[in-house]
Amino acid sequence: HARGDNQGLPVAASVLREQQRSYETNTWMLPQPSVWGSVPLARTPARTYSAAELPQFLVDAGSRIGVQYLRSLGGLRERFVTPPGVAVDCFLSEGIPTPERFEWATADLSQQPRTLMGDGDGTVNARSLRVCASWAEAQAEPVTVHYLSGVPHSSMPSDTRVIEHVLSVAAAAAAADGPV
Repeated sequence: HARGDNQGLPVAASVLREQQRSYETNTWMLPQPSVWGSVPLARTPARTYSAAELPQFLVDAGSRIGVQYLRSLGGLRERFVTPPGVAVDCFLSEGIPTPERFEWATADLSQQPRTLMGDGDGTVNARSLRVCASWAEAQAEPVTVHYLSGVPHSSMPSDTRVIEHVLSVAAAAAAADGPV
């Protein structure tokens, strides 16, 4: 939301910024305050932003649409950290450098920040990925966490281990004449 991401394309990130800001899905992926607490996520010489301060960060970055999306989603985003109350198989990958914090040399958020990396799947940081593992202690229904190493976020749906497991769960439910 701050400066855009050229995603490896031979074009300036700022050219794609407004288009990327229009993707509501990017707002869904912003760090949750209940998961990240007061951990600094973005820093300029004048200000440090935590997950709870994301609305102000979006204002300061000039992303009016990001602020609108965040407000329109209200508490829906927070529901992702609430245990669902049903059996869950959760697949997550770690071991890939993933952006964790951004630091700007000036207060101008349109400039290129220095990116400090953490662990994750290349898109989602490990702290957010592990939310589903926390459900095991918070609900009676079983939560099975499948840790995969080095599988990028975008490759997870096509990973053969994931596909095979989903098919086996569906086949078992069909054989038991239960819901799939």
